[in-house]
Amino acid sequence: YNICVTKTVAQPVDKVYSAWTKGLNAWFEDGGSFEENGPIGDSLGNGGELLRVRPDKDLRFAWKTAGGDDDSQVDVMFADNGGKTGITLNHARIQTRAEADGLRRAWGEAFDRLKKQLES
Repeated sequence: YNICVTKTVAQPVDKVYSAWTKGLNAWFEDGGSFEENGPIGDSLGNGGELLRVRPDKDLRFAWKTAGGDDDSQVDVMFADNGGKTGITLNHARIQTRAEADGLRRAWGEAFDRLKKQLES
């Protein structure tokens, strides 16, 4: 399964990208950190490895779900939309429909928190 989550944030790309990467550190802080070509993980057993980092443009990382056998892949792209930032997240290679539905909901909630943080 593949999912796509999008959000537009009324802030420039550099601010959104910075908040996103700092947010990743908070999301994964118990078991690792967001570092280029380094491992990421959290106390729930989710984790992965960064595969590509292009500041203010995009990120790619392998995602490991607790109890899952296979990694999935996450791509996050940041686009300038006239002073606003469009964020597109594609999460691919998800093994079950239930997992895809849960991840879509979780990423959507994360995007909502990021937007609220940056626009308030």
